[in-house]
Amino acid sequence: YSNQRFIDETIKNESEQARKALIFIEARMAEVENDLIEKKDDLKKFQENNKTVDVDLQIQSIIDSLMVIDTKLSEIDIEIERAKSSFTESNPLFVNLINQKGALLEQQQAIQESVQDLPFAQQKFIDLYRELETTQEIFNQLQARKLEFSLKEASTLGNIRIIDNFKLY
Repeated sequence: YSNQRFIDETIKNESEQARKALIFIEARMAEVENDLIEKKDDLKKFQENNKTVDVDLQIQSIIDSLMVIDTKLSEIDIEIERAKSSFTESNPLFVNLINQKGALLEQQQAIQESVQDLPFAQQKFIDLYRELETTQEIFNQLQARKLEFSLKEASTLGNIRIIDNFKLY
């Protein structure tokens, strides 16, 4: 009886945690979705008002470079946070992660300085595009987390255990 009660309480607690996480994610998704729509509209209006802004190869490569660096910085930030709990700050792995982040920040700064040499309209386009891409990425991540917690809630209620770890893209 005690084991069954413990299992039932565990299922109930995990289900409640997953439900609370889903509620939070859904609320955040609504906010981010509104931001996403707003940023798409801003970019569309800018492009309509500035038809002379040509998104040539140089601007596209700058945008792509900045997005790659932003993605790598996010990944390294996550690795640094994980490393903080496992390593001391003098550990070579931790120091290496900090050095990688520093190098990426330097690259980002160099690209941003080259953006400042561009005409104002092109700078504005790059800023709007980056904001849109960042918001889209946040929205995609929230969708993946929502799916993950939906699966966790459903599997908890059905007392199903996930054996293999998998990653959603």
